[in-house]
Amino acid sequence: MNMSLRIFLSFLAFVAVYYFIFWTLGSLIVVASPLKNGEPLPMIRFIAKGVPLLIAALAAYFVWKKTLHASKGLGTHVVMGGLITGSIGFIGGFFGPMIVDPSANQGPLLGILITGPAGFLLGLILGAVVWKYKSRNSAPESGS
Repeated sequence: MNMSLRIFLSFLAFVAVYYFIFWTLGSLIVVASPLKNGEPLPMIRFIAKGVPLLIAALAAYFVWKKTLHASKGLGTHVVMGGLITGSIGFIGGFFGPMIVDPSANQGPLLGILITGPAGFLLGLILGAVVWKYKSRNSAPESGS
């Protein structure tokens, strides 16, 4: 696969996974943590920012490694389809409302709750369809 496309897809997966994990799990960790002078403890803030960063780096690494060689497995097609399409849906739904109407304070929820998960599920299905199409077209024809 083209190097610039691999970089773009890995970056896309990193940004989408980071923001999704940060705004879902990170916010729950901070809300449920004990407060000191009205602020979460520094270790809790570190965990709330560090764990999403680690998970996003792992997702980007997975995309980077899996796009190096075209794999013919169903699992790889399904997971890559889910990550890539879910990332596009999440980033579009997260940043799109901020661009269209910056005063809308609940705009990013579209990406977190609707377009990200829907894009991920659609990507899983599309990955399986692409795998089925490729496996059907690459199967050797039996001569009679």
